[in-house]
Amino acid sequence: MNKRKLIVGLPVYNGEQFIRKRLENILSQTYSDFKLIIDVDPGTDKTVEICKEFAEKDPRIELIVQEKRMGLVWSFNYILQNANSKYFVWAGVDDIWSSDFLEKNIAVLDSNEDVVGSMGKVRRHGPHIEEFKSKKEDSIKTKMYKKFRRFFRPFGVYPIVSDSYDKRIRTFLKIRDDRSIWAIYRTKILKKCLELDSWNFCLPMMMNLLKYGKLNVIDEFMIDYYSVGGTAIGILEYYHRDQITLRDVIFPWSAFTIWCIKNLDTKNFLKNFDHFVLLQFLGVTSQLMILTDWLKKK
Repeated sequence: MNKRKLIVGLPVYNGEQFIRKRLENILSQTYSDFKLIIDVDPGTDKTVEICKEFAEKDPRIELIVQEKRMGLVWSFNYILQNANSKYFVWAGVDDIWSSDFLEKNIAVLDSNEDVVGSMGKVRRHGPHIEEFKSKKEDSIKTKMYKKFRRFFRPFGVYPIVSDSYDKRIRTFLKIRDDRSIWAIYRTKILKKCLELDSWNFCLPMMMNLLKYGKLNVIDEFMIDYYSVGGTAIGILEYYHRDQITLRDVIFPWSAFTIWCIKNLDTKNFLKNFDHFVLLQFLGVTSQLMILTDWLKKK
């Protein structure tokens, strides 16, 4: 296979419900000069069979089936490290792109060397979309909880286009957006920026990427994000899987804050100290509210 300009990485485990529609969505993009690497963890459904069906028909597909379950984070890194293209993008099995997602974002990267990644606006689909929307019948405590949740986990992606790295990281700390992981990136730079020491690896990754350039967001809805998808795992589930400590559950922003202490220069950390204090407060408050609701149900 000739070298392609773009590699699309699709990690999947038990994705039978979504995989056929997702593959059709990717393969029908208006931009076609890409290679699709599908990395499948062995599961209990027909994901592998469906992927083989598509791979037999389209030479752009490289299908890799692991012998044992390796996990989503491992798969994200594995696909990226096997990419030799100019550009790279991860694809969620349960998300959907607009038909011109690849074409328009690659055009941005081709014409703007100072842009390290580009994507479109994101909207949600699936259940629980209005889970934290306040209702008239909610109690005062419930309204406060939902308001905290909306602030603690804002939804949407925002451009970060300042010429100054200091200003770019302050903007990112304000919006705390981990959905920018779904942007198209320059492969060589992305490989330098991915760290897997943290359970929420996309936050340090973004802080690293912003050293190299700006994040562009096209002002069009281009990604339909599944609200309870495979990448939308709650923090308690990570704890149950022994992937994080109790400290991370009580102080969900602690690992990221420690990473920033180690990796930001002292000046930048102190300039953004207000954001780190706010993150700890919001994190602890949110977890206490979740715990209170959980105890009430017992």
